[in-house]
Amino acid sequence: MKISYLFFAVICQAKPLLLHAGFMRAPNSEMQCKNAGGFCFTDQCPPHMRLLGRCQQKRPCCVTMVS
Repeated sequence: MKISYLFFAVICQAKPLLLHAGFMRAPNSEMQCKNAGGFCFTDQCPPHMRLLGRCQQKRPCCVTMVS
C-alpha cells in the first residue's frame, strides 16, 4: 500500500515534465524565437551568439552564448 502512494506521488511530479516536453523543439517563427530568448537576424549569427533555430524566411534565430 505504501508503494502505491509513492508511485502516485512520483507520477504527479513527472506529469508537468511530460506535458511540457515540447519546449525542446527549435523555434520556427519570430515569436517562438523571442519567447526562447533569441533574436532574429538577417544573414547569420554574430560571433558571440549561436544558432537556436530559424525565424520566418529562413532567417537565423540566435541566442547569446553563456561561458
